[in-house]
Amino acid sequence: MTVAHLYKGALFTVTESARSQFSAYASTAFYRAVEAAVGNGEFVQTVKDDGGNVVYVATDPIKINFIAKTVAEKTLKDYTEFVKDGATVRVGAFSGIKLLGGVGREVKIRLITVENVFCDFKSKYYSLGINQTRQQLFLTVKVTYSIIMPQYKSEETASIDYLIYDALVVGKVPEIYLGG
Repeated sequence: MTVAHLYKGALFTVTESARSQFSAYASTAFYRAVEAAVGNGEFVQTVKDDGGNVVYVATDPIKINFIAKTVAEKTLKDYTEFVKDGATVRVGAFSGIKLLGGVGREVKIRLITVENVFCDFKSKYYSLGINQTRQQLFLTVKVTYSIIMPQYKSEETASIDYLIYDALVVGKVPEIYLGG
């Protein structure tokens, strides 16, 4: 085995360990941030006329933007706090031999930096028959992070979609239905 081959094996083992730890923590931090930001979810309103017919479905853009801002800030803060302590890697991972990757005592090394957290909303509408529509609103959080080691840098992106609103909007069914 050459030194370059061992270095490549060590690089793979260490970065995979860090990537899996960050991925496992990422979802926990994200769900805590969403729980704190979304609250009772009163940001979508179905407006009906005097006869009970659905006129429109409205979202409160100020509340929606506040949710995105809060989730991004809290997620970034939690991620930064997590990576500050470093990733736990077994000493055997530095040997470059993949079989020894899980052997030895644990060592903490700082090799992840979080660069950006971005929040976006997606809405989906599904027709469910005559005057019935299912409306869903998803919050998508994308985090960009880097794994940095000597003479190596890998930029990664993790993404989580979270359903924050799901409703069936039912309007008045017409007495005569033409076209079917």
